Amino acid sequence: MPVAITSTVENSCLNILIDEFYMLKRLRCCSSSPLARFPLSHPWLFPSQDRNHDQEQIKWDQIVKTDLQKLIQFHFNQFVLAIKLRRCSSSPLARFPHSHPWLFPSQGNFGPSLLYFTFGGFFSVNFLRVLNSDRSEEYQGNAGQEGSSRKKSQTLTSVLNARSKAACDLTDKPKPKPKEQIVDINAADIDNELAVVEYVEDIYKFYKQVENESRVHDYMDSQPEINEKIRAILVDWLIEVHNKFELMPETLYLTINIVDCYLASKSVMRRELQAYTNEQVLITEKRILRELEWSLTVPTPYVFLARFIKAAVADQHMENMVYFLAELGIMNYATIIYCPSMLAASAVYTARCTLNKSPAWNDTLKLHTGFSETQLMDFAKLLVSFHLIAAENKLKVIYRKWKMNGSSN
Repeated sequence: MPVAITSTVENSCLNILIDEFYMLKRLRCCSSSPLARFPLSHPWLFPSQDRNHDQEQIKWDQIVKTDLQKLIQFHFNQFVLAIKLRRCSSSPLARFPHSHPWLFPSQGNFGPSLLYFTFGGFFSVNFLRVLNSDRSEEYQGNAGQEGSSRKKSQTLTSVLNARSKAACDLTDKPKPKPKEQIVDINAADIDNELAVVEYVEDIYKFYKQVENESRVHDYMDSQPEINEKIRAILVDWLIEVHNKFELMPETLYLTINIVDCYLASKSVMRRELQAYTNEQVLITEKRILRELEWSLTVPTPYVFLARFIKAAVADQHMENMVYFLAELGIMNYATIIYCPSMLAASAVYTARCTLNKSPAWNDTLKLHTGFSETQLMDFAKLLVSFHLIAAENKLKVIYRKWKMNGSSN
């Protein structure tokens, strides 16, 4: 390094180095600074400095006044460190606003002339290139261009301020939407003793836990005379009877669950499904109860439908659409592999999509159903396919039933 350095460059270098070194000094000494917690052995912290230097109590002003060259040689690695810390995405320093009072206490407007200074040919530092080597679009200057046609380069201060704004999310980019508020679906029932608001959340947690215990496995291969088509005919007929006698909705879903559970455990002849006498009904009823061990209080899809419709804040039209899709689901054997809560949640999701509700799925529904939109997608596609063929299907009981309510179109 040459002994003489021009006064202008010397002063420019001195000013910026003093600010940088004081910044590092403050960062290292400040307990709230993330830099104070970095080990000195970190590979990009102090790559070549003597480890004992950190422990020396150096009087910075004396060194600056007596020997600028020694200052530059001795602390250049720390200066490069500051640049590296700002451009390293894994460095906490990159996320600190550059307007922080102990970061740049006397920062000025460092002009383009500082981009090109050279320390005796020993090393050449282009501050903006070092600072923004991974974001070249931010650097508008060019060291090899001269004259008035050259675009004005960004100053170090402006670049640091821009990066500081980005780190602090102060840029002009569109702000993310505020987090969606969860709807309290029990608020309207707070004075309704029958709604058991104090226990309803625990009740549904229990339903979710035990629903898999009563799930029906794939049984069709074990039935010699019954197939998926025959089961669909049986369910279609049950829905017709249920609708004719205006029975409770829960009765329909529980009936189909009992039928499937019995067929999963016993082989049944085709003639036993609909041809019977009064005496045969009583005999078969006892047989079914013994086979199921009187386990009839199971969480059916209807249990979850009632809760999920409430979470969807559905009007009457949407509610009818949900039940229409749910009944299409229970009639088709392909849905038997899904748990009851999945059927109910998918029916709500499909209904909201069909009726162009926005958003199709929200945080309230995700909380109460336990399913994300992605988890429901496969089942929803099944329900859509059932809906598409409902009008042309030979089994039209469900379609006619809900068409009267304006929900099957």
